[in-house]
Amino acid sequence: MRWTVFEQIDPEDVRLLLRLARRRRFRKGDSVLHEGDPADSLHLIDSGFVSVRITTPTGDVATLQMLGPGDHFGDLVMIAGDRRSATVTAASNLETLELRYADLEQFRQQHPNFERALLLTLAQQLRHTSASLLEAMYLPAATRIARRLGDLRNLYESDQIPLTQDDLAGLSGATRQTVNQVLTEWKDRSIVELGRGRVIVLDPDGLERAMR
Repeated sequence: MRWTVFEQIDPEDVRLLLRLARRRRFRKGDSVLHEGDPADSLHLIDSGFVSVRITTPTGDVATLQMLGPGDHFGDLVMIAGDRRSATVTAASNLETLELRYADLEQFRQQHPNFERALLLTLAQQLRHTSASLLEAMYLPAATRIARRLGDLRNLYESDQIPLTQDDLAGLSGATRQTVNQVLTEWKDRSIVELGRGRVIVLDPDGLERAMR
């Protein structure tokens, strides 16, 4: 497995660093990190998927992102702060490699490319946030929902997407009621099939047209 954060670093150096990692295993639904907790480690996803959620000012919980193998989380605190900014939950059975910040700090000093990779991650997060804001302002909800389903289809590499309508609402910046209405319409048009806690894409071309 190659993680994006280490793409520009010598594989042998990465191998030596990973010897310090602790393998962690979680069941679906387990909390991996908690929003507001002290932060002291970075997680590399080896297998499985996670959802990244935050608590809104009104007390609701919104899903910001879904991550899978090759992704990582917990790194932004190394740049800006000492508290977890989101709750990360296992969306399936999950295995990660956990690296302590104390070990990463020495690696960071020895490998300037790692520092650059962390900053690129932050820049990508900002671009993602800006793009999501622009979509929410200017694109219809159905278009946003279709695009998020397309993203998830790529992430899971499957037409069967195991997520709830609440999760899809958070990812697309729509209400659950709107998501339900859109999915029901697509179901009637045989674009998707709805199951308990999952959406099955039946017509990828139809979904692609809905993204435009």
